[in-house]
Amino acid sequence: LSGTPRQMGRQCGALTGDLIESVIAKGETIFTEAGLPLDLLHRVVDRCWERLRPYAPGRFLDEIAGIAQGAQEHGAELTEHDLHRLVTMTNLDLYKREERFLDMLGPDAAEFLEHLDEVPALSCTMFAVWGSRTEEGKLYSMRNLDWVAQAGIHEERLITVYEPEGRNAFASIGYAGGVGCLAGMNERGITLSQVGAFSVREELDGIPWVFM
Repeated sequence: LSGTPRQMGRQCGALTGDLIESVIAKGETIFTEAGLPLDLLHRVVDRCWERLRPYAPGRFLDEIAGIAQGAQEHGAELTEHDLHRLVTMTNLDLYKREERFLDMLGPDAAEFLEHLDEVPALSCTMFAVWGSRTEEGKLYSMRNLDWVAQAGIHEERLITVYEPEGRNAFASIGYAGGVGCLAGMNERGITLSQVGAFSVREELDGIPWVFM
């Protein structure tokens, strides 16, 4: 993908719109198979996005708009709202602590929390080794995305190479519709491996971590 955020998004949507629709459906299945009603999931996710959106950098919102446009031009029924929900759902596994859920999610929090206990544990892993620990001191960086394998999101895995105007080119390793970055490396050799963490100090009033 290359160009402005909107151009890169449009290219992405044209190439992977159908795969993104599949990822969204599979992501929702993680929660619905745990007994969470889809309408409740959408209410909670939409409320979370309202908190996150003011902190989302404009270039990612432009990219999302481009993805929806490109997907629709090639026959996929994908909207910006669908992509906002996908971004938000990647944040929800960070908020399992009851004291934070009740504060952040409002009137639906208690019912949501009941079902969240049934969602299989998510436990991503990362490491990096270099120097005396490797042959010739070479750097090896690794991250696994340990979501629910039965959901099948790994079937839509992607390596995406971005060449954004005015920024370093980079490769992002993730899945279709994964705006931002979970793991990757830029043209200067800097690697990124992200994993979630838990804290009672976490808030939704901040940049979604996939954008950060």
